[in-house]
Amino acid sequence: MKRFWLGRSSSAEDPWRGAVTNAGWETAELPLIHAEPLRPTKLGYASLGSVEEYTWVLAVSQHAVTRLFEERSAVDRPGWPEQGPKVGATGPATAATWREHGVEVDLIAPDATGRSLAEAVLETEPARDGRILVVAAAGGRPEPQLSLEMAGLGVDRIELHRSVALEGERPTEEEPVLLFSPSAARAFRVRILFPDQHPVWAVGPATAATAAKLGLRLERTLDRPEPEALTEALADHPSDG
Repeated sequence: MKRFWLGRSSSAEDPWRGAVTNAGWETAELPLIHAEPLRPTKLGYASLGSVEEYTWVLAVSQHAVTRLFEERSAVDRPGWPEQGPKVGATGPATAATWREHGVEVDLIAPDATGRSLAEAVLETEPARDGRILVVAAAGGRPEPQLSLEMAGLGVDRIELHRSVALEGERPTEEEPVLLFSPSAARAFRVRILFPDQHPVWAVGPATAATAAKLGLRLERTLDRPEPEALTEALADHPSDG
């Protein structure tokens, strides 16, 4: 039986792992990146200490949410204000991290990209007033901020972590690897020797586009960033094929 590799650390309770095993595949994990914390600038600390002054706070990754709360605690602003801003997330995992900190999510990006999150915000803000805080990774795609600024909204961006490629094993040739982010795609390309020998599956269009640009052998793009989408995709992809 071929293995299906998840391109990140995966616990036994991980629903993505469950989606693979339920489809009859053996699952293996392939951690590709590490989120390295970055300290905000003085202006960044000021923004984190006064989030209630923003109309929206948009997080482009679950690591960004975790770091936001760590740094708010560092400036004696633990938790979240009762009259806080609306909150947006690029996908279910990021939304779940918001909820773990007791914050209900107002908006999740339709296709798990920062661009679609910004577009969804614009649809809900016809007056184009207020300021928006984007919490992101260093080197991340600038589209969320640019889209909002081009629409006339004021935007502040704070980078609280950066993705660092990890060293590790290489998956066996012809065994699929699921990549969860553009940074994971870049880390995977660095690790392998022959990109045409590793079928890659991508979570979302941004990851797929990066994988294709890097010359990876893109085999499938999930239509939504949910384990159920992987279950459906694996239904017509037998493990012994």
